[in-house]
Amino acid sequence: MREKKPAAKNRGAASPRGAVVADYTAAISHRNVFADALALVGGTPITVIVPVAGAARWRARVKIAGTTATLAAAYVRNKTGNAVYTANNPADVALADGVENKMESLDHMGETMIKFTLTPVGAGTVTYFDFMGRN
Repeated sequence: MREKKPAAKNRGAASPRGAVVADYTAAISHRNVFADALALVGGTPITVIVPVAGAARWRARVKIAGTTATLAAAYVRNKTGNAVYTANNPADVALADGVENKMESLDHMGETMIKFTLTPVGAGTVTYFDFMGRN
């Protein structure tokens, strides 16, 4: 009796015809980049660095309550976020109170980290900030 070999990791599932189907679970997904119900203080920016290595494109969906804000994004060279690239960053997005907003990049040219900065005008909360990346 022949021994079965263990299935290769990250190869996806075999289709009925034997072809390998891509495994899309490898997509980058960072739910709650900024914690749900995070308190926003007017004029005080909050920042987070999100790894995007391996994603050819990404999208951030953001909804805030009680205020308006600006969402800025910049690609960075290191985890501290103090080496910020100045060219080819996504345009800032004005966030409206109670409205889902999105920022996306369809081709970020292999950057590995992106720094999001949310600057509220007044007091409010983050309803959600979800980040999704795809190969």
